[in-house]
Amino acid sequence: KVTPLLRERDWGSFTGRYIPDLKDAVWTDDIETIDELKLRAERFLEYIRREYNGKTVLAVGHGIINKAIQAVFYNKEMKDIPRMENAEVRVLKLKL
Repeated sequence: KVTPLLRERDWGSFTGRYIPDLKDAVWTDDIETIDELKLRAERFLEYIRREYNGKTVLAVGHGIINKAIQAVFYNKEMKDIPRMENAEVRVLKLKL
């Protein structure tokens, strides 16, 4: 089942731009903030608890939302969550 809760960060007006070109760019107000990402991560974890209570779930998402989910789950800052490698698997056991 697909959920928009796992989509990539909303980069607003930076969407589709070449990242190295943005090195010195001023961030605009239309970019999804870290707090907004973490709120979406909380909503995702609540969704899993509600819809898949007691079941094993494989969730696939982009790096930054995966990091936000782990930060919420472990109650840590995002900077304290190690970067995930491509196709890396991390297991989170939700208490229901």
